[in-house]
Amino acid sequence: MLPGSRFGIYWAKLLTMLVLTFFLQAVQVVGVFLNYYLTSFFIPEFAQYHITPWSLVTNSMAMPLLVPQYAVQFLLILSMGIALIVTVFQLAILVVGVEKKGYVRKVTSVVLYILVAVVTFTLIMRTQFVVHLIGNEALVFLIGCMLIWIVLNMLLSDYLLNHKVSV
Repeated sequence: MLPGSRFGIYWAKLLTMLVLTFFLQAVQVVGVFLNYYLTSFFIPEFAQYHITPWSLVTNSMAMPLLVPQYAVQFLLILSMGIALIVTVFQLAILVVGVEKKGYVRKVTSVVLYILVAVVTFTLIMRTQFVVHLIGNEALVFLIGCMLIWIVLNMLLSDYLLNHKVSV
């Protein structure tokens, strides 16, 4: 049974995108470990280097992006991923939803939204350097900013879907 409201459908699509994203991330992590074990099976000289999954995370250049070493880093990457997906959804709502209002209004709303996004993230980065946040303070500040961006996008999407957008 489909959800009764448009925002329920929005939530379903958003959660589907997040699940697919996390599944692809898990496949990449498993692929790295599988690559090591298959390589050591087919190339015996490679097996002399005893590599544990944790050493792959800590000693690799690419793995910390997939599996962060600290919980705060994981939360930052998670919140940035969710913010990116929510931003793309918001742009899709603006492009498709304002389509019947006219080409000029559609382009204006998309350009205005992109301008607000760029100015917001520029102010976030500038604030981080003006206040001189270091270490985990900067990470927590960025996580907080991403959460605020996500909530504001959700509220704007809810408003647009219920009042302004005709899909």
